[in-house]
Amino acid sequence: MYPTHTPKVTRPYGVPGDYAAGFHTGTDFGWTRPIEIIRNTFRGTVVRVGYDADGYGKFVVVRCRTLRHGTRYAWYCHLDSHNNLRVGRYLRSGAIIGVMGSTGNAFGRHLHYEERVGQNRYGVDARKPILLKARTVSRSLKRQGWK
Repeated sequence: MYPTHTPKVTRPYGVPGDYAAGFHTGTDFGWTRPIEIIRNTFRGTVVRVGYDADGYGKFVVVRCRTLRHGTRYAWYCHLDSHNNLRVGRYLRSGAIIGVMGSTGNAFGRHLHYEERVGQNRYGVDARKPILLKARTVSRSLKRQGWK
């Protein structure tokens, strides 16, 4: 992302519909440029890197621990690539996660960003994203175009 470009929310969290959980469990962000670099929202450790052909496509999960918000699992889904990340790698805020794509069950290029708590189970533990709004996140990512 570049300072002059801000991602647009194309589908917010919680929209009811034809989802396995009965509602949209994350927030979708769309861009208009052909290549978009996806960056980590908050410092944490990579706990999962994988591919889900029927759902999230290429994805990365980062466990973020904060005093204010506790433990959250940030999911970055439908990626075109995931920067050769490995489980156990520590990422600082703003570190490159990968490139936005449309892998898995996606209708066009976008980033599906999801936050989970507890046992990190689909739907049950999905929460409205708050790490994107954390003061330290907006400061560190403002240079990449997040507002």
